[in-house]
Amino acid sequence: MEFLDNFKSELINTEPENKVSLEKCLQILNETFLDKDDKTLHKIRIEIKKCRYTHPEYEDVLKLIQDNLGKAHDYYNCEKLRKKFNKDTGKVVKKKNKYIKKAEKVREIFVSDIFSV
Repeated sequence: MEFLDNFKSELINTEPENKVSLEKCLQILNETFLDKDDKTLHKIRIEIKKCRYTHPEYEDVLKLIQDNLGKAHDYYNCEKLRKKFNKDTGKVVKKKNKYIKKAEKVREIFVSDIFSV
């Protein structure tokens, strides 16, 4: 069991440079995802991941946002490949936007719950 605890701590770097204050997390989440470009959304996803590990009390909701932004990023990469090979991107873009909207919906609910307390 000790081996697994040590292994987990190696996988999840919780050093101070990776810790994010709750205020910073809320600042990241206070802005809509809908007007962000794909690269910015990916950076936001990485920051949300740090928030998730720094603030485990919000892990479930942050994981849901992170997962949806991750799926959107996967479709963004698919979109780039389809463009490279001159293939239609319509369906891929539609699915990408669906996951961005899902993440946005969770973000809105989370932020309104936090600020209503």
